[in-house]
Amino acid sequence: MFQTILGIGLSCLAIMLVSLCGAFFLHKRLHDWMEKSMTYLLSFSAGIFFIIGFNIALEVFEESSLLLSIGSIGLGALIAFLIERIIPDCYHHHDECHEHHSRPMAYRMLLGDSLHNITDGFLLAPAFVADFRLGLLVAASVFIHEFVQGISEFFVLKEAGYTTSQALIRNVITNSTVFIGAILGLFLAQSASIMSPLLGIAAGLLLYMFTMDMLPRSIRASQEQKKYVRYFLMMLLGVLLILGLAALTGQGQLEEEILQLIQ
Repeated sequence: MFQTILGIGLSCLAIMLVSLCGAFFLHKRLHDWMEKSMTYLLSFSAGIFFIIGFNIALEVFEESSLLLSIGSIGLGALIAFLIERIIPDCYHHHDECHEHHSRPMAYRMLLGDSLHNITDGFLLAPAFVADFRLGLLVAASVFIHEFVQGISEFFVLKEAGYTTSQALIRNVITNSTVFIGAILGLFLAQSASIMSPLLGIAAGLLLYMFTMDMLPRSIRASQEQKKYVRYFLMMLLGVLLILGLAALTGQGQLEEEILQLIQ
């Protein structure tokens, strides 16, 4: 149990601190490079979210009845949908077209991302409890996504008029809510009877974000830039990264399930 709590705690700490990464791209050359690369990185993280969500969903279907599996995954997707509807700017990104990023829009973005990070923490806890190696894979996927998100939000806040230190502090506070979700998820995961529904909710959250946010934006960027192959390869690279990490951590079942699906 100590190993599980330590894994969750360190993962949450890493996810919170990665919000400081925007400061590394203040230099003009790095800033320009990141602006050009942002949508590619989004496609990369989309591939990661897809393969992790797909793997968790498969495990849920193996461990639970068809009705319970569909219901829990659907509930996760519904939660993500409601967050998006209640706070429309919750998935706002720097690469999206706006003439100016205003303070009110920045407030909504921070509030929405706070809720989003609570769900990230909620994803981590049942994954670590179910299998420490699966928890590491989920943590890696969330970390990479938050790296991209942290850079994007940092520049949105800068354009809204915040100083560098103000933007970084707000990003750290926003990302710290991941601990709230992790504590809640860990508390609920103590009951073996609801472990499978919790994993189903986690899968639904991941697959919703992939399907309704990350994939459409990747497709839109590939159409605008006429670089379909590059975006597909970046998404594929995200999938291959997780398969590689799965092999290194001994989570070989993930590779076997993918190969069986292809065959």
